[in-house]
Amino acid sequence: MSHRTDYQLKMILKYNKDGSQNTCETRHQNLTRFIKHMQEKRGYSNHWDLHKLGKKEIHRYVHDLKNRGLAHRTIENNLKDIRWLSTKVNRENFMPSNRDCGLKKRSFSNVNKAIRLNTSHLSSMNERMQLINRLKAEFGLREKEALKFGHSLATAQEGKVFLKDTWCKNGRPRTIEIVNDRQKLLLVEVGEFQKEHGDYSMIPHDLKFDTYRNYVQSNSKELDIRGHSFRHQWAQDRFKQLSGLDCPIAGGSSYTNLSAAEQSQWDNASAIVNQELGHGKGRMDITATYIGVG
Repeated sequence: MSHRTDYQLKMILKYNKDGSQNTCETRHQNLTRFIKHMQEKRGYSNHWDLHKLGKKEIHRYVHDLKNRGLAHRTIENNLKDIRWLSTKVNRENFMPSNRDCGLKKRSFSNVNKAIRLNTSHLSSMNERMQLINRLKAEFGLREKEALKFGHSLATAQEGKVFLKDTWCKNGRPRTIEIVNDRQKLLLVEVGEFQKEHGDYSMIPHDLKFDTYRNYVQSNSKELDIRGHSFRHQWAQDRFKQLSGLDCPIAGGSSYTNLSAAEQSQWDNASAIVNQELGHGKGRMDITATYIGVG
């Protein structure tokens, strides 16, 4: 890239640092790759004006990615940063939807992946691992969020847990409401543990994040703790607490079989669960994999 297009992108990125440093770096790489592709493979000049970005460019890019054999979900992820760019050049209304691009909707599994943390799990863990997995189970945290959980910052807001952007996926900070005594007790224990060990997170202060994450993942595999299993259980419990309804994936009724009042309860509860899980706006399709298809 060079000349006009290069300069436009640099200026847009310079004055729009949305998200964490990692998010910004990834966005820069993805947008650079997109523009380079359009210039080298599609004949766009070095003076291509990004303020003219529109459906034609997106359809051509998606067509080429499909021809490379990329999965539809991967292509959707590629488009996220381009959609971000479109909002900065006032071209969001010219962006085609994923459906318009011929990308399939996310398919849903009816397999319930939820697992409840129990004494059998905990008895096989050291104290640090116990606290990490209890954070995942009690607040629906991702593994990275639990590992980077710093008690002092996380508990600064009364009645809520705050998750910093650099702990979270896609740099989206969020808060999670504290709703029971188990959570309160856990937070006290986490604070005491970090203070005693001189740590500012659940990662030992003498180890790097990647090194300790590999240890945690190896340990979890030995205990047959897979993926987001505790997070799935938390989402289902939280949904029922907020709505009074059982999740479809756990045997509850589907959305279409509910009364109008129950549908309203569902809408409110699922929106809160979506936010507290850290899924972005408009990504209720991901939350549906946790509570079931409505």
